[in-house]
Amino acid sequence: MMKALKSLRKELTHALAGRPRRLGWGEPEAMRNSLAAVRERFTRRSGAIPAERVARGVLALRVLGAGVDFVHLKYACYGIAQHADWNGRRLLEDAALVKKLLDSVEALRPNARRFAACCRGLRQSWQEASTLPQLPATREGRALLKYFLSSCEYSASRK
Repeated sequence: MMKALKSLRKELTHALAGRPRRLGWGEPEAMRNSLAAVRERFTRRSGAIPAERVARGVLALRVLGAGVDFVHLKYACYGIAQHADWNGRRLLEDAALVKKLLDSVEALRPNARRFAACCRGLRQSWQEASTLPQLPATREGRALLKYFLSSCEYSASRK
């Protein structure tokens, strides 16, 4: 833990590179630019979902079905369109598993934060799936996902 904190401190020092000493409180534009540079440097890495977490989520869903916990469910949502197992299969090719996944996400609807996290993963997967060839094996899974995402959009617009 200390090593990570020291590394973060070093990166922050490098990113700021003495700018706060050169900026006065009366220079809001320069301060905004400096803050934007720091944000850009440190938010770049965090956007990617770790592939091993996605693979574990998909595997947990395949093994446990509807009894998967929230963390695995969330990562399975991100991995629905990816080749995430040793056979190169996608969850999207198995309509029964897609149905179980979507039913599990639907059960989270009363918990708005968890439901929204899963919907974000499903939306990202939908974007990935749209770039894939339209295979007959994925037709039913895509239809289920499309219908479910329309209900996600509807519930988000009602709040």
